[in-house]
Amino acid sequence: YPESRVAYTEMKISIYNEANFGEQEAIYTIKVPDDAVCTKLTLWIDGKEEIADLTFLSKAQTAYNRPSYVTWMEDSLLRLRVFPVASKNYRTFKIGFISPLKLLSQKLQYQRFQLEGPLFDSANHRLEADVYYPSETNLSGTGYTFEKKISRDPNASFSKWFAYGKYKEDWTVNIDNPPIVNSEITFSDLKLTVTELQFKEKEFHPDKVYILINSSLSKKEWKSIYSRLTTSEIQSQIILVTNEWFYSKSKEENLDFIDSQVLPKFNLFPFYKITNDTDILIITNKEDSSIPFNELKGSSFFNKNKEFFNKNKKNIYIQSLNKQLSAYFNSLKEYELIQDIPITLDSMIETLKLEKIKIPYQSEEKYSFIDSKITIQVEKHTGIKTKTGNDLLARLLLYKKIMRIMGKRVVAESKISFETDLLEMARLGNIVTPLTSFIISESKNDYDRFGIHKNKKELEEASLQMDNSKKRATKKENPPKLEEWIMAVTCILLLFFLKKFKLNRL
Repeated sequence: YPESRVAYTEMKISIYNEANFGEQEAIYTIKVPDDAVCTKLTLWIDGKEEIADLTFLSKAQTAYNRPSYVTWMEDSLLRLRVFPVASKNYRTFKIGFISPLKLLSQKLQYQRFQLEGPLFDSANHRLEADVYYPSETNLSGTGYTFEKKISRDPNASFSKWFAYGKYKEDWTVNIDNPPIVNSEITFSDLKLTVTELQFKEKEFHPDKVYILINSSLSKKEWKSIYSRLTTSEIQSQIILVTNEWFYSKSKEENLDFIDSQVLPKFNLFPFYKITNDTDILIITNKEDSSIPFNELKGSSFFNKNKEFFNKNKKNIYIQSLNKQLSAYFNSLKEYELIQDIPITLDSMIETLKLEKIKIPYQSEEKYSFIDSKITIQVEKHTGIKTKTGNDLLARLLLYKKIMRIMGKRVVAESKISFETDLLEMARLGNIVTPLTSFIISESKNDYDRFGIHKNKKELEEASLQMDNSKKRATKKENPPKLEEWIMAVTCILLLFFLKKFKLNRL
């Protein structure tokens, strides 16, 4: 959906168990794009496609002796389990996601989902893309060659593309970016309006800047980064962080410190050691290895950091030199405990000199999506009870709102295991969150046994293909009149007698 810079994806996968006997379990880890959300899971049972139910994560884990389910993990990951897969048999499932389209220059890039699990080496892969935009739109890709299907309808509101071949991990799809962003939706008592990314400017003068040094860059490169900051005449203290912290007024001593260090493979930054009086700026580069924040639960490091975030009133900005965040920082960003500033080092130096920073709006009324460069504005409209427009945006917004609330509660002392308000919000969008999971059981009795019941959803699975249904709805046909029925029946009888007469003559 180019005008709203969002995509809906369904992946249908058939997995084969090569074992000669017994049942096996297929386990996938799915890396999703930033701000993407899982909103559908189906499993074929006895030849019929069954739709998953959304429930508390704790119930899904308790029930997991037979069913299949999808759970949320930190660092933009999902865990999918499919069971059972019988020996010498296929098992088919389908999983659906909503994700922002990434704006790159004048193109929108579809961000693929990365799967780890059973081998795909010999898999056949067919891709189909429907682009919902009325004018002629160009689509191109890498990894696969996409062809356009010829439409017989000159007034079609979308174009269809397809590609196929052996499965490849690395592929992209790019489409033209429309001249304007144009999308609006109303549901419940809210109205959502999409605009180009909106920024606000604020004072910015961190008294200390932390450079997190790791093995993703060479010592020579880190020394160059430090030198560029010091020669720019910024007013902030520069603190070097490896497995220890170091600060000196002497540039030579700081360069010697970098030379003397064994560079760590990753940085788990101890926020509780921060002594800033003003904004906090951390400059780093994404490393290959890291640990999400919540996986550190039970450690004194986690407890001290949690206490810091609970009391912190300062803005925490992270600038990654390669514009990617580690699992540790990305998990904190998902909870909106830190803010990613994806700019170049030169731009950051200029920002420090000016002591002003432009950041995307994030408030109760405005939700910004950095990759797609859009802001969704939320307005209260009393009396609205219908849903119109592309409701994919509503699901993205609900997920972002849940994660914002979760961030505040993760670091608070109160328990978050039974947050019924967040469950209802997740049910509204039918989405997987840190508290919710999709679950499908082979046995109907399992649903009753574990207290998992069918839920009424405001945004149903069918509305994911809303543009198709809307197109059909706009062409309402009146029911046939009585004389039309009589004419149809007469024609059928006439054909019957003619055919019978011909057969008798033969």
